[in-house]
Amino acid sequence: MRPRRIPLVVLPLASVIAVVFAVLVVYATRLAPGPVPRMAARVLALGYAVPGTVLAVGVLLPLGAIDGAIADAVRQATGTSPGLVLTGTTVALIYAYQVRYFAVAWNGIEPGFARITPAMDAAARSLGCGTAATFRRVHAPLLARSAAARAALAAASPWAGVTKKGPGVMAGGKRASMSPSGGVE
Repeated sequence: MRPRRIPLVVLPLASVIAVVFAVLVVYATRLAPGPVPRMAARVLALGYAVPGTVLAVGVLLPLGAIDGAIADAVRQATGTSPGLVLTGTTVALIYAYQVRYFAVAWNGIEPGFARITPAMDAAARSLGCGTAATFRRVHAPLLARSAAARAALAAASPWAGVTKKGPGVMAGGKRASMSPSGGVE
């Protein structure tokens, strides 16, 4: 795949994954309310506040360790080195995207779940629906618009960071800057 087309495939896929993951996390905190699940959800949403360099190190360290373990296992089993299995693929990009933009998805899904009252859950359960059926028949239809909006926003968020730096950066060129003498470098 050409490098310039990667964002056109990866961003929509990663934004859908972020929304699905956010729905699962919020639904889990709804089913098991308490300070631990609520705190875990808040920690997951911190990725947006972390500087990019710190995030890159935090993503590459575990992926590098997993890559090394996979390479060692394949080398022992087959005698050949597979190279970078995760770090050198879009898997790392999607994982980094999840860490960074989970908060964008989560901040839209959580209020969507808050609008669904516990009485709606109780009504579905009194009609014989289990947890999965309640989610499928009650929560999913009520969250569909919120989830679609958050998926679009999560896909657009990285572009906002790129476009504010200028179109030259998107085209792979250098960004012009002013020198101390007042000239353009």
